[in-house]
Amino acid sequence: MDIRKLGKPLLLAALGVVASPMSAQAATVGVGAGIASYHNQNTGWVLPITYAPRSEHYELGLTFISRQYRSPAGGSGSQNLQINLAPAQFVATVSRRWVLLRDHRVQPLLAFGIAYLSAQPCSGEPDLPPPAPKGSVPVACNYLLGTHFNFTEQGGVRIALGEKRDYHLEITARHFSNGGLDKLNRGQNALQLVLTRRLP
Repeated sequence: MDIRKLGKPLLLAALGVVASPMSAQAATVGVGAGIASYHNQNTGWVLPITYAPRSEHYELGLTFISRQYRSPAGGSGSQNLQINLAPAQFVATVSRRWVLLRDHRVQPLLAFGIAYLSAQPCSGEPDLPPPAPKGSVPVACNYLLGTHFNFTEQGGVRIALGEKRDYHLEITARHFSNGGLDKLNRGQNALQLVLTRRLP
């Protein structure tokens, strides 16, 4: 099965999930930090902020992702080289969230939605650029994803804090992918820690 044929149906499904009815809950705001990764190698850092108008159900997010690069395979002088992956960018997300075991202190968390990445995608299906001296070559385009609009999936746990549980600490892994809508679909990943507060 060609995964690229699933892209449009998946996008429609994501829009349907995001637009699903929401029950009345207190809103929350959150701020955090984390690391970006590619092939199990740290490639940069992330700074997410979140707003959930319907706590537990729906989340708007804005994340800054630093310029991403990875170290080349070992070899003489490789410690002074880097492979550029993507320029610094902002990512806007809209996600539908599911929080399980809400009566417990530690609660599993799942989310699925759509994301807009501000970085200019690379055209075609390019190979990663050759190693270059660290800090010497600007990243012209995103070598990881070939589209601005993408899917986003998130999973992890959140920990309720305080007697009234007005604060939560969320530890999650996040993935961005275009689901095969474009041939360039290496994906982008992030591991993030977000502290949220329930608004009065």
